[in-house]
Amino acid sequence: MGGRGEAKPGPARTAASERLAQRPLLFSSFRSQAFPTDRRVSGQPSRRGYLGSTSATRREKPRTPAARAREASAATKGAWRGEGAWRGRGGWAWLASRLCPPTPPQLPPPPASRTEGAVSPPPARPGAREPGLRWARMSGFLEELLGEKLVTGGGEEVDVHSLAARGISLLGLYFGCSLSAPCAQLSASLAAFYGRLRGDAAAGPGPGPGAGASAEPEPRRRLEIVFVSSDQDQRQWQDFVRDMPWLALPYKEKHRKLKLWNKYRISNIPSLIFLDATSGKVVCRNGLLVIRDDPEGLEFPWGPKPFREVIAGPLLRSNGQSLESSSLEGSHVGVYFSAHWCPPCRSLTRVLVESYRKIKEAGQKFEIIFVSADRSEDSFKQYFSEMPWLAVPYTDEARRSRLNRLYGIQGIPTLIVLDPQGEVITRQGRVEVLNDEDCRGFPWHPKPVLELSDSNAVQLNEGPCLVLFVDSEDDGESEAAKQLIQPIAEKIIAKYKAKEEEAPLLFFVAGEDDMTDSLRDYTNLPEAAPLLTILDMSARAKYVMDVEEITPAIVEAFVNDFLAEKLKPEPI
Repeated sequence: MGGRGEAKPGPARTAASERLAQRPLLFSSFRSQAFPTDRRVSGQPSRRGYLGSTSATRREKPRTPAARAREASAATKGAWRGEGAWRGRGGWAWLASRLCPPTPPQLPPPPASRTEGAVSPPPARPGAREPGLRWARMSGFLEELLGEKLVTGGGEEVDVHSLAARGISLLGLYFGCSLSAPCAQLSASLAAFYGRLRGDAAAGPGPGPGAGASAEPEPRRRLEIVFVSSDQDQRQWQDFVRDMPWLALPYKEKHRKLKLWNKYRISNIPSLIFLDATSGKVVCRNGLLVIRDDPEGLEFPWGPKPFREVIAGPLLRSNGQSLESSSLEGSHVGVYFSAHWCPPCRSLTRVLVESYRKIKEAGQKFEIIFVSADRSEDSFKQYFSEMPWLAVPYTDEARRSRLNRLYGIQGIPTLIVLDPQGEVITRQGRVEVLNDEDCRGFPWHPKPVLELSDSNAVQLNEGPCLVLFVDSEDDGESEAAKQLIQPIAEKIIAKYKAKEEEAPLLFFVAGEDDMTDSLRDYTNLPEAAPLLTILDMSARAKYVMDVEEITPAIVEAFVNDFLAEKLKPEPI
């Protein structure tokens, strides 16, 4: 199941499975479900078999020898260990190990003393004017995102509408867990940072001392932070939030927490993202670097800057030659976040060198910029010597950090592909390079529907995915399945793109191979084909369409019901 040249992790508990174990867990067990096997799929009359003029009868597929062997030994392998994460070589959580977490930033030291509690926000100021349309828009967005109530560290409830009444302009979402040592470190540093920005080292989630009844809050005081926990034990959660001077989602709001994890594609903790409190647009995806790079908040509100501005400065080649970033004008650019200490990075680099050569030989204007996450300059130089492209100098830590902040990098290797204007074409350059050996699809504009493969299976961990399992032994069945799903996928993607949001679903067609068998076994799906599902790995939930025929209208209704939360999940 590994990508080209990648070593599969063994049964030892990996850093990736550690991260996955901290994801919100709504289902702790699973049971085999019986599904009818006489369903049919119909669609375009020009197709035979799967989408033929007469509906194909669904058939129960014989289990492969590998699947039977896994079933026979499952009871003795002890595959489930702690927090429900799959640890074995054949399990699913290790897919996340295709991404190595970058070296965490060194955060400022925590304050010498910690506050013993949080101050509840005061009531709305008497005599304040009607906040008007902006207030109503902000209030509606915040309630939709966070619900009606938040809580302070002391357990007091706070009306979400009060945040809009205070006129906050920036909302930070802090994803963490009490069991994580890095989260404890971040909480201490974040408390000091939050206090400095709010003007009080022991600031509570209110307007801060000295705020007059009619005074407009100083811009940096318009920040509020909300903790989104993945804790499974309420007492541990209470102990962890007790000293937080900001607000938190109530412990019982597990479903809402999970929606936030999926909406913002959080893959590891701690994570801190900043949102515009009025529009809901993501301002910064990597708040940890904000705390390190701007401890006084002088760059508040840390909005994204154009790539051309962030990359400005000299770039290096491995032979020592220096070029100005202006040389990139008119070219597609791949921004490559990688490090020598990361095995998947080294594997991808070998493939990427060949892809780079093929693209250049085809006459395409393309350049790659290496943004190192190496732990020493010697490691950087050794690794960079294997690369024929450009790099940000290792000594220019500020520029490397700004690029990480700009693209919200949560794991490496990551390859971001940009158009000549500096706009993102795809964040999945790694997957595209591995799937397209001849680079015929360059510059790899995203496809609405993907064929599930070893290299892109890691995306199943990013959020809910619609997966249509088909019998790939039938000629043309995978392509016909893509055509069935594609109009629905394009419609959903366009709808959320208009709102400048990521689509809430990824769309896949899955054929027959060992990786698909492993996915079926992990999610406890029957061996029938075709089979229409939505899999939400972070929620350990699945949704299976139980109908006589699968048509475009049925698929669209299934998707819309899922997005409207009308479907009942089954545990994985």
